[in-house]
Formats: sequence, C-alpha cells, structure tokens
Amino acid sequence: MKLKIPALHHHKASDRGRVSWKGKHIYFGKWDDPATHEAYRRWIAELITGEAHTPKPGAGMTVSELALRYIDHCSGYYPPHSTMHGLVKNALDAVVALYGSLPLDEFGPKALRTVRGTWLKREHGKPLSRCSINKFVSIVKRMFRWAVSQEFVDVTVYQALATLDNLKKGRSGARETKPIEPVSQRHIEAVLKIAPRIIRDMITVQMLCGARPGELCALKRGDIDTTGPVWLATLEVHKTAHLEGARARLIPFGPKAQAILKPYMLRPMDAHMFDPRESVAERPAPKGQRRRPGQPENIRKTARIIRGHYDKDSYRRAVNRLCERAGIPVWSPNQLRKVAASRARERFGLDGAQVLLGHSSADVTQIYAKVDEARLIEIARELG
Repeated sequence: MKLKIPALHHHKASDRGRVSWKGKHIYFGKWDDPATHEAYRRWIAELITGEAHTPKPGAGMTVSELALRYIDHCSGYYPPHSTMHGLVKNALDAVVALYGSLPLDEFGPKALRTVRGTWLKREHGKPLSRCSINKFVSIVKRMFRWAVSQEFVDVTVYQALATLDNLKKGRSGARETKPIEPVSQRHIEAVLKIAPRIIRDMITVQMLCGARPGELCALKRGDIDTTGPVWLATLEVHKTAHLEGARARLIPFGPKAQAILKPYMLRPMDAHMFDPRESVAERPAPKGQRRRPGQPENIRKTARIIRGHYDKDSYRRAVNRLCERAGIPVWSPNQLRKVAASRARERFGLDGAQVLLGHSSADVTQIYAKVDEARLIEIARELG
C-alpha cells in the first residue's frame, strides 16, 4: 500500500504549521519560520524511510553552516573544471534541506540513512542509481571528516557516520546503471549524415584519437605539436592531473585526424579548436514567417549567450539532439572513447588501449613514459 503523505497546513489560530496524521495534529513551529518547513521535510523523510531521529541536547555549529564552509573549501580544493563542484552541491542540498538547523554533534548514522533514503525513494523524479547514492554519501562523510580536521566537531561524530556501509549490488533495491558500451557504427553514421561540420569533425577526431569529451572541447591550437609524423597535443590540465606524480596527457593525431584538423590549424595559438559560434554562423537563414502588416517582432525574453568553445555538456547535448533528429537511440560522446579503446585493443592488445586512452594511475616512471609515447605514436600512425 502506497504511503499517503499529509500536506503541511497553516493553522491560523496559532499561526503554526501542522499536519494531521493518524487522527492527531502534529505542529512544527511558526508558519513563516524556515525551520518549520525544514522540520516538516525532515519528518516526511523519516516517515518514508522509517528512520526516526531522536534529538539530543547539544549546541554549536549547525549542519547548514558546515555545508557553506565545506563548499567554500571545495571551490579552492578542486580544479575549476572538476565535476566535483556540482556533485558536492547536489549531495549537500538534500542534507541541508532536512537537517540544516541541526547541531553537528546530533547528525548521526540515522540522519545520514534518512537522507540516503530520500535519494533511494524520491517523492518526485527518478530515484538515483546505487553508484550515485554511494558517491553522495561519501561526500557527506568527507565533509564531516574535514570538519574534524578543522576542529568543528568531535571525531566520534565522523567515526559514527563511517560505520554506515555503502549500498551493495543486488542487496539494496537501488537502481543499477548499465555499463557504458561502444556506440554502433550504424548509429554513428546516422548522426554524421545530419551533423553540422564542426560537430561532425569533433565526432570523427574523437573516435580516431580516443580523447575524453572534455579534453577535445578544451583543446587549443597551441596545445598541438605538428613537428612529427604524428601530431601530439599536450594537456597539462586533465582528469588525473591532481594525482601525485601525474604527467601531462598526450593526445595523438594520426594522418586521418590530421586531414580533418588542418583547416582548424590556422587559428591563433590561444584559440580553441572547435568554436560553436561557427556552427551557428553556418546554419541556413530561417525561412520568412507570415506576419500581419504592422505586427511587431517577437522579443526574446533572454539573450542567448554562445561561448567561444564547447564544453563536455554542450557537446553531449548537441549529439543527443542529433540522435533524436535521426530517430536512433541516444548515445553520448563518451561512448566514442570506448570505440577507440575497442579498436586499439583488438589491434594492439590491452596495454595498447591503455596507452591510447591515458593511464588512470599516476605511479608511472619517466622511463615507462617514454615507452608510452613511442607506443602512442605507433598506434596513432596506424589507426588515426
């Protein structure tokens, strides 16, 4: 039987928010007080998940104050391009919505389990996947570990939160995500037939060189060394650049990729290779619309801002829209990287695919790096 959630009503006689539940009235405080609505949301979450929180006496910094400090810390800790900024904000939004006014020393495993339950059984929208939920829970735990290091809270609070295990595959009822698979050549061709020139070139080049979508979007003319038979782009900023001992990411461009990139090599050295403004300029002019004499032009409510380069999200959205236009299952640019990996593995083995895509670990010696570069040039010369 589906649980019916009672709505919060304004009890005008006492100017308080209340709900009617199992024949009783439950009051949450002054109607116009944000803490009242927070307490109601927390009560709903605990009702849905079956986790009852028992308040304990205590004072000090609240959960919302810690969240603000931690977000500020993360803004300087993670690189500007890191996806962690969005993940931290999304994870802490739910924590603050339910327990923002709670003192830190009262936030324990039951509270965290309640927050996790709202991601697992959402009132609105699709429940989060098991991997996403575990990632969000780890962010909350990491915030409290940082709070301990700053002496905002006693270490026993973090130790208690650390006892909450991750959701296990097949044992939680959480939604499982499908592994990313290479996109079929037929679906790639369907998109290439209708894609604008720049998107078509990006798709083809990425499939040849195995770059991450973000790496391809961030590529600038000055990053590419054209002195050898295989062009090499050197990226100092990349996904694993923060790891101890990480070296620059090398992206190879063989003869096929070079033929596509040559028109773009006339750009200034500090310019991005792929500019969405050029795609907009190349679009055919819209057909004239039938308008009454004297009818004013429609005014856009918001001005559209087109940046000087794609990012991984705008690139993905462009490909997704083309998939919908072509009437095929939607695929993402990250799957093109899988295509490149599959081709490299079939021809050069597993280590060849690792060299082409870049090592995920940073414990690589300088000697091994030189071997990698030679192998990289060999692979690119033949495949791309």
